[in-house]
Amino acid sequence: MADGNARIGELAVSSELLLSSFRDHRPALLRFLTGRLGCRSTAEDLAQEAFLRFFGTGGTIRNPRALLFEIAGNLALDHRRVQSRRAEILREAHHILWHEADEITPERDAGARQEIAVLAAAAETLAPVARRVFYLTYYEGLNQQEVGRALGVSRTTVRKHLRRVLACLAEAAAGLSPGE
Repeated sequence: MADGNARIGELAVSSELLLSSFRDHRPALLRFLTGRLGCRSTAEDLAQEAFLRFFGTGGTIRNPRALLFEIAGNLALDHRRVQSRRAEILREAHHILWHEADEITPERDAGARQEIAVLAAAAETLAPVARRVFYLTYYEGLNQQEVGRALGVSRTTVRKHLRRVLACLAEAAAGLSPGE
């Protein structure tokens, strides 16, 4: 053995390994993730994340393909959990917001207008790019990578802006009393 630390069948994680693994395993990984998630765009996002996490593992890896697919499978599972929780929250919010909403009263209308005004005022305090990130994500339905490309910023920057927007809106909404 040339390297006393290397074991047969193991590969040191390197940029060459990442590029080689990306080239060799990306198509199969995308099929795997698309099958689990049903969305090619999300599969592409998670495949990139899987490769980045794979690259960040360090050390030696006995079976790079198995590790890569394990990471991707875990990311898909986490994504489905988040989506499931999000859907549950939306169902609860819909029930809370629209329970007995069949009858629109002047009081309800005024309360809704006040809530919208409070949230709009809170949104106005945000940086224009943060508002644009929010709009593209929640109204245009773009994923974080697409938003980043559209605005010329990284996905990390998109995430930071989304966190700020949601925190700002949550703070404003928390200030509304149930009767408002």
